Amino acid sequence: MGESRKAEDADGLTPDKDDNAAGWKIDRKDGTVFKWLDYISKTPFTFLHSHFALLKTGGSLMLLTLAYRTVVMFAVILIAMRILGKRQLGQLELNELVVAVMLSEFAVAPITNPTNRLLYGIIPIAVLATGELLLAYICMKSVRLRAFFIGKPSTLIQNGQINQREMRKNRITLTELTEKLRAQGHTDLSTIKYVLLEVNGALSILPFTAHAPATHNAHQLPGEDKGLPVLIINDGRVLDENLKSLGLDGRWLEKELQKRGVSGAKDVFFFTVDEKRNVYFAAKEHNH
Repeated sequence: MGESRKAEDADGLTPDKDDNAAGWKIDRKDGTVFKWLDYISKTPFTFLHSHFALLKTGGSLMLLTLAYRTVVMFAVILIAMRILGKRQLGQLELNELVVAVMLSEFAVAPITNPTNRLLYGIIPIAVLATGELLLAYICMKSVRLRAFFIGKPSTLIQNGQINQREMRKNRITLTELTEKLRAQGHTDLSTIKYVLLEVNGALSILPFTAHAPATHNAHQLPGEDKGLPVLIINDGRVLDENLKSLGLDGRWLEKELQKRGVSGAKDVFFFTVDEKRNVYFAAKEHNH
């Protein structure tokens, strides 16, 4: 009994010389769905190991297994991040930072330790992603729970006065504060009315009205909204869907290109159009 368990590898699969298809079989005493999934994940390389002399050394098989596991875990993390949404791609809040760190740990474990099943990494990632989505939903419904789990913004400068208590609480020095202010174009603290430290670590800066950027409305100047420029040609490729979204067609585009002295889209590097039909054009540079 003890010897048969030793023969079983870390993935729960037992060698079987009679199985010419892959060289492995499921342990019938514990033929669970998880073992079957693990069996499928292992099959491609055990098949190669059985049929190609080049891969009959344990080292070659190990390298292929590592490469295979890396690709699988990369796909799993990619899917998980896609499910979690674009929020995860920006500056992270506390819960998102924890999730990101744990995802990386769960993903690396099955790769660095081939004796672990892939499912030992996939299942925790699935549970973690589900938990993060659930927490995000709860925080959307309850302001108190959001404050408890994620926190609240801290006011570092209020009405032009530095809030020293909040500075100490968040362990931010004056040097760090002034550096971050300069990075956003503010060099004089006397011009700033509010500075908020957001829960994701970013600084929101609100200057006094007298020092705020000038606007058309403040000076009672006429102005119009041109709308968002839409990319039409990207490095020689015409984006037909974007062109149609503006109510334009190929004939219009061809005329615009002729005005700018190019014969076709292949000679254009960048081409955008806004709602007012204003065009930004950049020709492609050809190496001679």
